[in-house]
Amino acid sequence: SSSGGGGGGGSTTTLSRQHYHRMVELFSLVPIYLPLIANIVRKHITDVGLALVKKQSVNAEGDLMPYVQELLDIHDKYTELVGSGPEKGCFQGHNIFHKAMKEAFEVFVNKDIGKSATAQLLSNFCDNLLKKSGERLSDEALEDKLEKVVRLFGYLSDKDIFAEFYKKQLAKRLLLARSSSDDAERSMIAKLKLRGGSQFTHDMEGMMTDMRLSQDIQSAFAEHVKDKELELDTDLTVQVLTTGFWPTYKSDELNLPKEMLQCIETFKAFYDLRTSHRRLRWVHSLGSATVVGKFTASGKSKEHDLLVSTYQACILLLFNEADSMTFSDIQGHLNLPAEELKRYVLS
Repeated sequence: SSSGGGGGGGSTTTLSRQHYHRMVELFSLVPIYLPLIANIVRKHITDVGLALVKKQSVNAEGDLMPYVQELLDIHDKYTELVGSGPEKGCFQGHNIFHKAMKEAFEVFVNKDIGKSATAQLLSNFCDNLLKKSGERLSDEALEDKLEKVVRLFGYLSDKDIFAEFYKKQLAKRLLLARSSSDDAERSMIAKLKLRGGSQFTHDMEGMMTDMRLSQDIQSAFAEHVKDKELELDTDLTVQVLTTGFWPTYKSDELNLPKEMLQCIETFKAFYDLRTSHRRLRWVHSLGSATVVGKFTASGKSKEHDLLVSTYQACILLLFNEADSMTFSDIQGHLNLPAEELKRYVLS
């Protein structure tokens, strides 16, 4: 339908879905015309995307998750316009329009926003969906949103940047028990595997397997302690990770207190019985501990559970032996570089 204005005014034209159908059918009769329309569609989508990038670049330091959501929204819009097959969408899923849309998205999805690559933003967006403290969605809505992110992932020219960020964030979610759902993690990895190939997700799948095997090892260790009637000063939970799958974590020569040392040595003896070809290297920077603190106020003694890192636990346990300690005393006991120790003491 069109409405014309008098007095030199322009005319505005709106095309219904039916008009688009007829237009595509009509231009299909003359082969040279469809590429011309596809070109117009490609340019239009590119312009819309680049305008969004430009708008967001002004606020590159702010929260960029709404920008990713806008990318998903315009992808939904043009996917519906192009259509997924005959009789679907305005362009009936015609290949030439799919190609036009793909080329358009490849232009602006690969533009950085300030210092952030879209690959990093997509990974952050997934992290926000998959961690416990992130966006709360039903299983169905979560699945749908992850599927849409993976479609955008398909346009990335450097998928390895995405993999690098995704692996680090996945590791954090798994090791710090921040993942909201094991099934959702596996589902997302399966989607990435479909788009990026088995080599792309090899490490991620390895990480998931390690976590499952760690549960089995933990159960076997508990049985071992019970059967051998071993007395441990403290409870111990160990996650055994395969070096090649996980991000690189540095080890240190931390001197552990006797309570922890006894646990570690007991676990090592148990693990060596199970396998002869793997060597354990302890990564204390990923560890955490619950320390029971006894506090006396107004003559009353009260106990509190303190959730701390392994380093903080080692520092606190030193004060079982002395009421006060100098920084260099603590450093001497724990054998940590001064800069690192400063961070743990102040945190």
